[in-house]
Parts: sequence; structure tokens; C-alpha cells
Amino acid sequence: MLPMNIVIYDTEHFETTYALIRILDRPQNTIAIFTTQKMERVLKEMLADKADMYSWFTSTKSSLRFVFRIYNYCKRNNVSYLFLNTVSYHHIYFGILCFILKKTKSILTVHNANNFFNPKLKFRLRSLIQLLGKKVLARTVSNFATLLNSTKQYIDQTFQTKKRILVLPGAIYEGHIDENVLDSVLSLVVCGSIDQYRRDYDQVFELAHELEKKQLTTQIILLGSAIGEVGKKIISKCLAAKFQFVNLTTYTSDFVTTAEYQSKIAQCNFIFQPLKKVLQKPDEQPEEYGLTCCSGAFFDAVRFAKPLLLPDNIQLSAEVANQCIPYHSISELAEFLNGLTVTKKNTWLHQAEINSLNFTPHLVGQQVFRIDIK
Repeated sequence: MLPMNIVIYDTEHFETTYALIRILDRPQNTIAIFTTQKMERVLKEMLADKADMYSWFTSTKSSLRFVFRIYNYCKRNNVSYLFLNTVSYHHIYFGILCFILKKTKSILTVHNANNFFNPKLKFRLRSLIQLLGKKVLARTVSNFATLLNSTKQYIDQTFQTKKRILVLPGAIYEGHIDENVLDSVLSLVVCGSIDQYRRDYDQVFELAHELEKKQLTTQIILLGSAIGEVGKKIISKCLAAKFQFVNLTTYTSDFVTTAEYQSKIAQCNFIFQPLKKVLQKPDEQPEEYGLTCCSGAFFDAVRFAKPLLLPDNIQLSAEVANQCIPYHSISELAEFLNGLTVTKKNTWLHQAEINSLNFTPHLVGQQVFRIDIK
């Protein structure tokens, strides 16, 4: 395989950027990462001794100057591939960048399919410029990428783009399961920032009450910081809750550290993700989890080989379905948890690891290099 110079740009999603670095890392390749100083610190912590193998370029925010730095680097170093892992701003700058880099193949990861390919038209100058920028970027980028096969299929069928769509998973599996969690108190982790749009936190409190009635000793951890007033109210409700058998744990800080986040997931029995079927933010197109967008919890489950508890109305892409346990109602979920034995915990844990083993850097890298990167 010929050596390749690769650039990765992302200023928001360190988990998917880390996975991409590990997937693309081959002895013959050179990788440069353009990101923020905050993400650089997190990524270097995750990469540990490997961090010095890559070139790092940072900025406090995405800007025209930063895009120009990417252009200069690509031109000077004859870059083969430019991975735009998250573009939330300045779409038109990146569209022009992809257009003028004739010798560099650019790949854009689409996180929210409807809002990228069919953004809601708002008659404000900023909104119109963003809409134009997305159209320019969609036209000039060489290829697209998604985190899930189901999203790739949705884009193919709905928007009928003629460009190749890669599937680049949002996490990889590099560890081993911790057998000690089998004998511990039942622990559920609700991953992600606490806001009103993504998850139904009423289900968290309903489950806590159901498990309290069953006198099942349980820890439920809301592993994320509060977003807005609604998030703060949810945390306040957790702090005010009085249970004898259920411990609701929350974080009042503005940021949950990477070490804390990873530690709590590694120690839990299940990731509990009471997702709303549709992500609907103000002035945006609706996105459907598992179909047009992906929850980070899908790949938290992959990264830590954990079973994922999900409402049964969430679409499950084939590559993560075997790691998920759908529930129809909270009472049904409470019955399932109450009936768990060490043997049953062990079965679910190992089933999750079997699925996670499909996401090792070697296997995913083989697939990407053999099929998609051409």
C-alpha cells in the first residue's frame, strides 16, 4: 500500500476523531490533526504514547484563517486525503477549500443527514449564507462519510447523491471487559449532556421509582453536564429525589472529565439511553436516531463493550443491533433488570463484547482501506 499524507479536521467530536485517527493509522501514513487546544489535550490523553506520532495544529475556534492554514498544509505536503470529521460552521469556506484542492480527496462526515442535505430555510442573512455554504460543500467535497450503515442507506435513498459514502464508525474497541462488574451493585449509566432534546429524562425517574418498589439496589448515573435551564432542573430533581435502594448520581460541574466519563462507563453493567425517537431542535429539520443521525451512546457501548438499553422504537443499524436490548416500556425494563442474575449479566456482557470485536482498529481499517478509500 502506498504511503499517504492525511489531514483530519474536527473541533467538536473528540471520540469520533480518536476513532478516525486509530482507523487511519498505518506505519506508512502521515497524519496531521487540525483541532482546538481543548480537543488536542483530550486526544493526546487518549492517544498516550502515540500522540507524538502525529502533527498538531490548533486554533481557539474555526475561522477563515484556520481553513487557510489547512489549505497551505495540504498544498505544501501533497496531502492525499482531507477528512472533515465535523463541519458545523463556515461551510462555504470548506466548500471552497475542497474545490481548490484539486489533488486532495476530501471526505465529509455527515452527522445529521436532514439538516445537511435539506436544511430548513430561514429568511435571515446568516441562515441563507449557511444554506448556500452547505450546498457548495455538498457539491465540491469528493466523498461523504456516516457513522452508521443505516444513515448511509438513508442518504442514498432519500437524497440520491452520486458520491461514494464511507462508513466510519464513531468508536473502536481496544479493551477487554471487566469481569468485576458482574458482582457489583447494578449500575446504569445515562451518557451525554443533559438537555430537553435528545433523551426523555422522565423515563429515568420512572425507572428509579419502579426499581425502588422492587427494592433492587441500583445506581443510575447521569453522566453529563446540564445544558440550559431544563438541564439544570433535571439535575435539581435528581438531587432532591429520596430513595432507599436507588442512588441517582449527577454532576453539577460544567464539564465531566474524560477520565471520569470513561471510568464510570467501564464500571457500569448497562448503558441506559432513553432516547427520544426524533431529535427536534428549534428552527432545524427533525432527525431520527439510528436513521438520519447517531447517538454517541451507540459507540460508547461499542468502545466499552457494554449492552445498551434502548426504547424499542429506535431504529437499530445492523452493526450495533446485537449490542442493544430494546424495551417497550419502563415497567418491562424494570422487570428485566430485577430478574438479572450473575449468569445473565455475564451473557449480556459477553454478547456485547462479541459485537464490539467487529470494531477493532485492524478490522475497521482493513474494510476502509480495502473497499472505500480509492
